[in-house]
Formats: sequence, structure tokens, C-alpha cells
Amino acid sequence: MTPWAAEFSPPVPLRMLCLAEREPRWTAFSVRMESAYGGSLRIQWASTLADAIAELRTNCWDTLLLEAAGVGRVALLDAVQTFEGSAATVALLALPDDSLVAELFARDCDVCISPRMWDSPALPAVVLAAIRRRQCRQELQRHSTTHYRRLSREQTDAESLLRLQHELLLNLQSSRDADNSPPDCSESYADLLKATILSGPKRLGPALDNFVQHLAADGRSPADVLAWHIDRVAALSAGMGGRTSQHLLSRADLLVIEVLVRLGEHYRRVASNAARPAA
Repeated sequence: MTPWAAEFSPPVPLRMLCLAEREPRWTAFSVRMESAYGGSLRIQWASTLADAIAELRTNCWDTLLLEAAGVGRVALLDAVQTFEGSAATVALLALPDDSLVAELFARDCDVCISPRMWDSPALPAVVLAAIRRRQCRQELQRHSTTHYRRLSREQTDAESLLRLQHELLLNLQSSRDADNSPPDCSESYADLLKATILSGPKRLGPALDNFVQHLAADGRSPADVLAWHIDRVAALSAGMGGRTSQHLLSRADLLVIEVLVRLGEHYRRVASNAARPAA
């Protein structure tokens, strides 16, 4: 088995549509192509552009082979333009033509230049290379589409989570004046949030302790912390563009849980000490 055959592992015949003024003699090409592909072929000839377009509309083809001789430069370029994206396209030229080759490459059409035309030993390799590139482009497009859908889904999930947190905040605190929070508390939480997103909360122990002590000294409530959290995470998530929101949300949740637990534990200790009878 050739390297090409091992790569393609063909489950079905390779479907090839050939546009040429006269039906080519492709016996030698068929033998070489089957050997390189590792499977059977289905080759069909179309003598006119209209016939080729009709075939494309009714059947699926893996490769389009366009013979320049007899078709003409303008007709060849028109055909390539018409077929663009429908299948891997290869043009056969008997003689070098730099300007034509440049135009064909610009239209994503591979070229095989040989006076032997269909009998060229290089033609099967050119055809398979064109098929492989088209398959790679299709795979990249699928991955790109999947990635975009995943990002959109994560962004939607992030917005839904923020809405739920906002509803929770409204239940905890029916009305809140946004200006009654000391600016340094909100800004300090924003700094902690950014540091958490970059490196995680493990290295922020002393900073978290100082922040919680400051909150307790000001008499801030868990609802205040949740309000800052929602505002800051919403602003950061909106400014992420096409990047994923999953990393931001997971680390931001770690921070707010850590702060709320520490603040609650601090108030618990204070209440416990206040309830303890004096010696």
C-alpha cells in the first residue's frame, strides 16, 4: 500500500469529473490513480461547462479535472470560478503559462503542467494533494465552527449565571445604594478578582485576610460582596471578546466563595465571643 493509500483509507470509489473538449484517453492515468489512491475510481467526462454544472447539481464529486487544451483561457478560468468550493480542482496544462497558473492558484485550483497531460506520472500525486488540502480546509472550518459555538454557549452560560446571582442579590437585599460602598472596598475586590483570574486564590491568603478584616471593620455584609462580585465579573466578561468565559467564571467563583466563607467565619467568631459570659 502506498503512503497516499494509507492516509486516505478509501471506503468508497474516488469520484472524478473531467471537463475536456474531447473524451481523454485515461487508461494509464486510471491505473496509476487506483494504485496511488488504494481504491477504485469513478470517472466521468463532461464536454461542456453546462454539462459539468449539471453533474455538480445532481451528484457529489471529490475532484474536478479541467483540461486547458481546447477549452480556452477564459472558459477555463470561468469554470474554475464556477466550481470553486464544490470539489478539489486540478487544471491540466500542456505548456507552462505563468500568468494563467497564477490566476488558477488565486482561485484555489491546483495545476499539473506536462506535455503528456493525462499520461503524466505526476497527475495522480497532484490530484491527491488537492484532495488532501481540501479535506484539511474543511476540517479546519468544522473546528472553527465548533469553537465559535462553544464560545457562544459559554458566554450565554456566563450571562445566565450572572443573572441568577443578581436575582439572589435582590432577594438578599431588596434595595441597595451603589454609592454607599467605600470606593476602596470595591476597587480592592476588583484587584483581588484580577489576581485570582491570573494565578488563582491560593497565593492571595494574606491579601484576602486583610480584605476581610477591612470589610468587617466597615460592617460590610455578604450581600455587599456579592454585589461587587456581580458588577466586576459582568464588566470583565463583557470585555473578553472572543475568548472563553469559562476560566474567568470558575476562578471568580472560587474568590467570592473564599471571601464569603472568611467573612462569615469572622462574624461567627465575633458573635461567639460576644455571647460568651465574662469571667
